[in-house]
Amino acid sequence: MQSQSDLERAMVSQRSFTTPAVITMVLYFVLYIPGIIANLLYLNEAYQVQRITGQSPPGKGCLITQLFVFVILPVIGVCLFCLLTGGFYAFYAFDKQTSDFLQYLQAVPK
Repeated sequence: MQSQSDLERAMVSQRSFTTPAVITMVLYFVLYIPGIIANLLYLNEAYQVQRITGQSPPGKGCLITQLFVFVILPVIGVCLFCLLTGGFYAFYAFDKQTSDFLQYLQAVPK
């Protein structure tokens, strides 16, 4: 007779995350925030399966890659853009130039 953990390990070892990875990819393109949520939920489940079986389930790498490409890279890109362009300082400078120009117009004699 097999123990409960052996039965659980056998059942969980059949779990594949390839279809959830495809579903997550579609969600990223249609609805971005639900795509992030689905990716994190499926990835958490894949880590649980790996902990139980001792080996990485199929599709787990795809979920990790999607998280990197669709979440981590855009965040790094936005941060780099803000650092390289001065971030929100451009908005302040535009507002300051506009107010300086308006003061100049008010000072010009009519």
